[in-house]
Amino acid sequence: MSLLVQVCDATNSVECEVYELSIDASQAIAYSLEVQCVGASQPLLINSTETLVSCTITHTNGTSSMQVSLTSLQASSFLQNTAVTDELPVDGQIELSLLINTGNENGTWSQPWVLSVVDRIGQVDVLEQNTTSFTIISVKEESKNESKDTLTTIESDSSSLPVLGLFLVILALSALICTLMFLKKRGKEETQEELKSFDSADHHEAEFTTQTTPEETYQTPVGLDTAILPATPVESLKPSVDTMPTTTDEHGYEWYTEENGTNWYRLQGSGSEWYLHQG
Repeated sequence: MSLLVQVCDATNSVECEVYELSIDASQAIAYSLEVQCVGASQPLLINSTETLVSCTITHTNGTSSMQVSLTSLQASSFLQNTAVTDELPVDGQIELSLLINTGNENGTWSQPWVLSVVDRIGQVDVLEQNTTSFTIISVKEESKNESKDTLTTIESDSSSLPVLGLFLVILALSALICTLMFLKKRGKEETQEELKSFDSADHHEAEFTTQTTPEETYQTPVGLDTAILPATPVESLKPSVDTMPTTTDEHGYEWYTEENGTNWYRLQGSGSEWYLHQG
């Protein structure tokens, strides 16, 4: 804003001094707003009241309240209100909406609108200007659209089934291969453990056999018929090992003769069991 000041002498009005002053008043009327407008995106049902467009205005910085208006730029029989105005306080928020009555006719139309604000000095600023298209349908058409959407969803899911099936088959094969590899590895480990156990058992058996005292062997007295020697002594008539011998011979055997004439023999001085001599 510029001001022109003229200073004149009271005694001399011909010669005057002129001064020009500039005043910046922008800070006094400056403001900051956030605007978000959303128009009708889904089909509208007949014989109903619907929202054509809704705008949310937030006053983020300013020194005074302002008047905000949402106005239709074209007359229409659908409009329930052609303009809506509200006061936006400092650091406040308001929501303005244009409503329409859909009537009973199907079709698609468009409606232009403008969102404006009036500042503290009466200056009008356009915040947003746009055109919203809207479609009016009957209940039957809405049901058809829902059926189409459902069918599309089912077809989409069906098309994804082969991919899912293939993935499951691959997953099952991978699990089977891993299981077989694990069982094969475990079988090898068990076989190695069994071999180790078997080798250890053989080693202990060999040690036990090596440390076992061999049985005494006796030579058959010279002149005795080996075919008639008994495999084992007769336990019921056998003399005890403490029984003293009655005679000895030159072959290193000692003999015990019973009263009934039965002869028994063993190695001389062995103190072992007596063996029956059948002659």
